[in-house]
Amino acid sequence: MIRNVSLTCAASKASAREEAIARSLEDCLRIREPERCGPTRPDCIETAARQVSDVLFASRKTRIGCSPTEEQRHQMSERVARWIEVGAPIQVSTLWSATKGYGQVPDRVVADVADLLGLRRFEELHQRVTGIYAPGISIGVIREDITERILAGKIANLGMLTELYSRSLDGICDALGISGHISFIDESRILGRRGVTAAAFIERAAENAGLIFDYWIASSRAPNSSKWHTLQEYKRLQEAGWTGTMPQAMRDHYIDRVSTEHPDATTEEKIGFVCKYLGTALARYQFKLFGGSTMDLSGNVIAPIKTGFVPYPPGTDPSLGMCRVEYRLKDGKSSNNYIPPWVGFGFLSPLENGGYDTKVIGLNAFRSIPREAIEPFSVRIGCGESGKEQKIEADILSTALR
Repeated sequence: MIRNVSLTCAASKASAREEAIARSLEDCLRIREPERCGPTRPDCIETAARQVSDVLFASRKTRIGCSPTEEQRHQMSERVARWIEVGAPIQVSTLWSATKGYGQVPDRVVADVADLLGLRRFEELHQRVTGIYAPGISIGVIREDITERILAGKIANLGMLTELYSRSLDGICDALGISGHISFIDESRILGRRGVTAAAFIERAAENAGLIFDYWIASSRAPNSSKWHTLQEYKRLQEAGWTGTMPQAMRDHYIDRVSTEHPDATTEEKIGFVCKYLGTALARYQFKLFGGSTMDLSGNVIAPIKTGFVPYPPGTDPSLGMCRVEYRLKDGKSSNNYIPPWVGFGFLSPLENGGYDTKVIGLNAFRSIPREAIEPFSVRIGCGESGKEQKIEADILSTALR
């Protein structure tokens, strides 16, 4: 994935150390490209679709969650086959925050090692799929610029924070020559193409949040959760397109997530934040932000496969999990491999052998790290094919935090 890495260090360091960092970073990001591309028109579409589905579902060290059921595998294979039948790239859609660390850390606002790992994961999927089916996958990364305006509250300079993070992410894709199949697009741009204003989206999200809040309160007062689906508040929410009754485990999950961004908020305020977030998520479906652009042989638009780094919470309706996969940033079962790139911060961690490993630290854990335990460092990445470079943050952790 990364070739011809050049380095820029924040302070004067020995070149031997810089070279060790470059080698370590290259090792962490290297992707084994397929020996040859698969055909554009496979002899057996069913077999190729099943093989591509296996790539997308990946292994347990790569995927978050349990192994897919036979029904999930069947649904995925059928969806993939529709793209293969028309010789088009397999469309994948995912969400990505418009700010780094929710804009909570003023001096950490651009892309870093964590973001590079996230993009590496998508590029690895593309490379593996091209070994089976030449067109590979086309990943549309929806940048939540309007969502950020809804959820950010009173963050100062939100526009600037969004611009800095967005520009650095786009720069990575351009520098690595992957923007042809991994591309970021803002929510506002998708809506604009459909004649929908940001104000209309925000208004709908607020209406949804009100419906969700009303149901949350009404169901909290009803002791028998098996009857929640009979509440009038739930029926109104269903009419808006909502699926599932939000069991207590799901509510606890979302409250815990909100606590990361708003640790000092009251319980009532946290519920309000959750409802606002879910209302915005519902608005994305109402305005069809995840719509595809490829038609199958019958002239029907194929819905993209959904993926990302944030798994559905416990208690989610099973129907929402079809043709969806969540991935770890890095292979392995370490808890920091579950952190989405924009929620955490990526670092280089010294190893006893003199090399460096990548490490992602979540927002809450980062707040407790002494600043003297972090050595500022930056890397310029690029590949000879693109002729471009992009600077990313690659700060080094103290050996005491290894």
